[in-house]
Amino acid sequence: MSKLDPNWVWASGGLAAGCILTVCVSKITGLFSQKAVMDDKDEMDAISNFNNQVTTFSDITMLVGTPFTSAHTMTTSEYLIYPAEKGYPKLEGNRTIMARYLTQQVYEDLFNLRTSSGCDFDTCIQTGIDCSEKVSCGLVAGDEECYDLFSVVFDPVISDRHRGFGRGNEIIGQEMNISDLKANVFDRRYVKSIHFLVGRCIKGFRFPPTCRRAERRHTEKLLKDVLLSLEDNFEGSYHHLVDLSPEERYQLPDILQSVTDAPISRTLISSGSTRDWPCGRGVFYSQSCDLFAWTNREDHLRIMYRDRDMDIVAAFKSFTRALEEIKSKLGDAGLEYSIHKDYGHLLTCPSGIGTALRAGVHLKLPNLICDPRFRTIIKNLRLHMGAEDQDMLKKGYVDVYNMDRLGYSEVYLVQRVADAVDLLIKMEQRLEHKQAISQLITKSENFNDDLDY
Repeated sequence: MSKLDPNWVWASGGLAAGCILTVCVSKITGLFSQKAVMDDKDEMDAISNFNNQVTTFSDITMLVGTPFTSAHTMTTSEYLIYPAEKGYPKLEGNRTIMARYLTQQVYEDLFNLRTSSGCDFDTCIQTGIDCSEKVSCGLVAGDEECYDLFSVVFDPVISDRHRGFGRGNEIIGQEMNISDLKANVFDRRYVKSIHFLVGRCIKGFRFPPTCRRAERRHTEKLLKDVLLSLEDNFEGSYHHLVDLSPEERYQLPDILQSVTDAPISRTLISSGSTRDWPCGRGVFYSQSCDLFAWTNREDHLRIMYRDRDMDIVAAFKSFTRALEEIKSKLGDAGLEYSIHKDYGHLLTCPSGIGTALRAGVHLKLPNLICDPRFRTIIKNLRLHMGAEDQDMLKKGYVDVYNMDRLGYSEVYLVQRVADAVDLLIKMEQRLEHKQAISQLITKSENFNDDLDY
C-alpha cells in the first residue's frame, strides 16, 4: 500500500459524531512530524481514529470525499497544508527593511511558529509583501510576543530602522529628568503650535492587525472607561465612531477630523488594522481641547497633547501629567501597557517602539522652506516632516517632529527638538535679512554626531 506524500496532506472536519473537527496539522502515520494540539478529548479520539484509518489518498476520499470537486459541494473543512518552501515570498525589488534580512531558511524556520494568541510570521510580514515599493519596516507585530518569537527578523529590522540600537543598549539621556529641560519660549511669528503624541498598546491583548471584532470592542470599552475617568483639566468626552453622523464628525476638534475617516494608507490596510472600520473605534477630547486620544486605529491607544502657548517645557510637563494620570487609571482597572525589557513600549509597527513619542512643532518658515537645502537640513537635525500638504508648504508652513524613538529618553528627545527648532528659527531670521546661513547649516550637520552607536 503506497504512503501519502508528506508534502501534501489533506485535513478534514466532520469526523466525530455530529461535531465538526478541523485537523490543521496532524501526524499521519508518522510521516508528518508536527504535533496537533487539541483541548477536547473527543477531538483527540477522532484524530486517533482518523490516523488509524488513513494511509492512502483513497482512504481520505472515502472519509471526506474527493477534494476540490466544487466549492459549492464542499461540506467539510477540506484544505491543503503546504510546506514552508511553497510560501516563501518573492522579494526581488522589495524595498522594505524586512526584505534585507528574510532568507528562505529563516522563513522556513519561522513558518510553523505561533504566538500564544495564534499570530504567525506570515501575518507579520504581509504588509511588507503587499507594499514592497515603499521604504518601511515591512512588518508589523500581531501581539507583544512577536518581538521575541520572531526576533531573528524583528531584531535586525529594529536595529536598521533605529540606527544600530539593539537589545542591551543603554538609553541615551536616561539620567535626565523633566527639570533638566531648557528652552526659550518660542517666537509666535514662527511657531504656531506645539504637540506631543504617543502610541500605546495594552498588555495581554492582540494588537490591531490581529485582534478579533469582539476583542476590539472590549479593548475600546476598557479604554473609554479609563479616558472618561480623567479629572480636572483632562476631563472630557468620548465618542464611538459608529455613533457619529457626518455632521457630528465635522463638529469635532479639527485635530480629530482625519482620525475619524477610514484609513486609506495601503500599509495600514494591508496590515489588517482597518478591518471592521469603524467598529470598536472612538475619539476622546478634553473640555479644554488640549488633550486628545483615539482607539484601535494604528495601535490600541494614541494620546495627543496640543499647546498654543509656545512654551515647549511647560507643554511637555502638562503632557507628562496627562500620561501619568492615564497610566494610573489603567492600573486601577487592572491594565498595563505592553513594555519590553529591551525595547520599551511595544507598538504595532517597530518604527515607533521605545519612547513611542513624537514631539512636534508647527512652524512658519517661508524663506527657509524655499531654500534647496531645507530637506537636508531637516534630515541633519534628525527631524521628520509631517504630511506634506503642498498648499501649506507654499504658504511657508511645515510640521516637524523627532525622527528617533528608540534608544533615547523622552526628556532627551524633547530637548533635541527644542534645540533644532531654535536653530531653524535662527536660519529663517537670517534669510529674512538676506544673510547667509552656511555657518548654521554646518552646525546642523554636526547636530547628532554624539548620538551614533
